[in-house]
Amino acid sequence: MIDYSDLIGLGHKEGAHDPACGALDCAGVVMAVLNRLGLPGAASSFSAALRPEDGTEHGWTPCEVDQPRAPGDVLVFDVAGGPLHVAVAIGAYRALSSATRLGVYSHAITVSAKNLVGVYRPPPEPRS
Repeated sequence: MIDYSDLIGLGHKEGAHDPACGALDCAGVVMAVLNRLGLPGAASSFSAALRPEDGTEHGWTPCEVDQPRAPGDVLVFDVAGGPLHVAVAIGAYRALSSATRLGVYSHAITVSAKNLVGVYRPPPEPRS
């Protein structure tokens, strides 16, 4: 099991993608988790999953919103009056994200979340 406890409690800073800086934005949390899962290619291409027209081109698979999550699944939320927000599953019903007032935090994944608009499974890393 991969330990994410060192990420929880980091601050939130827009554009921060390196945990060593002491803060991450929501995209930075996704990249950090995907890297820990051994999916560096997915970490560098996950923004493609946010564009359905080319997400599958990069190997991302859209998933049903109401199914249990696999670690690394990217959850996309539509935040009223703002940009899309992303979180990353760390288990079937838990995710990590980052928010301005909370920093990096763990939260339950509820399938009834009205603003959950998409779930994407990362592509496997190519075997060498």
